Amino acid sequence: MDDAPHSLRPLLAELDRFDTWFFGDTPPATPHINTIVKRGLKSEACLGYTLAWQYPDRKGEIVEASRYETAGVPAVELALIAEQLGRTPLEILETKAHENCHHIAVDRGIKDCSKSGRHGKAFMALGVEMGLSFRLDGEGKPLSKSRGYADTFLSPELENRIVEQFQPRPEAFQVLRREIPTPKKPGTPKWECPNCVDENGAHPSFRAKADSNWLCGVCMAQAVEVPPPPK
Repeated sequence: MDDAPHSLRPLLAELDRFDTWFFGDTPPATPHINTIVKRGLKSEACLGYTLAWQYPDRKGEIVEASRYETAGVPAVELALIAEQLGRTPLEILETKAHENCHHIAVDRGIKDCSKSGRHGKAFMALGVEMGLSFRLDGEGKPLSKSRGYADTFLSPELENRIVEQFQPRPEAFQVLRREIPTPKKPGTPKWECPNCVDENGAHPSFRAKADSNWLCGVCMAQAVEVPPPPK
């Protein structure tokens, strides 16, 4: 069956081709698997993530993370968020290069992130080595204390090499997982007594279901529904 425009196979093949080009003659000894995953509970700012086969938790105990292996050998998972695929090929490949730097860190045994996901100076050093640039403040510090050195972009040199040497295939970057907004449930209606007034000059009010016959407990008047404020 030929690769169809609606298939993920062209994109995954292009990511594999990029990795071969990006790592060059010295690929990580640890194998990896490229995946496309839905965002799930991750923040909207998340573009991708890297999962090593194992990592120490906060108690120092070894926890399995990546569930992938290839030819019986544990593999690092390099994931791109499906909802973020509507970007340009260069933007997607920048995210891929970012995650590839995490892969190098795993392979070299370098702790480049804290347990909270904050990117440290070790990650910045790897990124600079591989051609990434970093968005920093005027003092050369991260823009976000919680994320650390996570805000990367392609250096002009790396971008030019990707365009001229790697030559991305635009047709491979045609897949996007749409986000369908969840309809909001209507709130509980607000009711008030048309007669009674409290010490602040407001009618006593309460919230209750719309399909009931509500009476004021003081004057026994029929409660009236308060229209919602304009949006």
